[in-house]
Amino acid sequence: MSKLSRHRRSSRARRAGVETLELILVTPIVVILLVAILQFGSVHIVQEAITNAATVGAREAAKGAPIEEVAVSVDAVLEPHGIDLVNKTITSGTANYDFPTDSGARIFIEYGPNSDQVEHRGDASVGTPPSSGTATPDLEAPDVRVTVLVSLDKAPIFSPATLNRFGFNFPGERYEVRAIARLE
Repeated sequence: MSKLSRHRRSSRARRAGVETLELILVTPIVVILLVAILQFGSVHIVQEAITNAATVGAREAAKGAPIEEVAVSVDAVLEPHGIDLVNKTITSGTANYDFPTDSGARIFIEYGPNSDQVEHRGDASVGTPPSSGTATPDLEAPDVRVTVLVSLDKAPIFSPATLNRFGFNFPGERYEVRAIARLE
């Protein structure tokens, strides 16, 4: 065997060792990035569902539906994502709706220019929306505003334990989405 062929073989072996070391160093970074992409992707999907739920709720409230029916419509949009605003129980052929006190979700309906006329259902620990101001403009007379609040602490939007390992912590944070519709 010549010196040149031995040199080529040892060079290939060294290169294979370097490639293995590079793979070992890069793999955890790629896995962490993939987990982060999946977690933030699921958070975005749920945020879009909450926005859709507020729009559906505003449309139902604009039709004159009582708050229980609006809440059931909002719950139908949120339930596939693990967020329950309403628990449905069937008793003797009729459906009864119960609003759990620890669901992590709450709904508010405001009618017309009087913000005193506010109805709400759901988990009281989620809080209340901020009062009227620049973030929440006053309503016109024929308008209705539906606000959906979802706590990031209680609602199973994502696995907080997974994100806590990477330094993301959301204590007391919530999604707050509003939709306005014209009363019919």
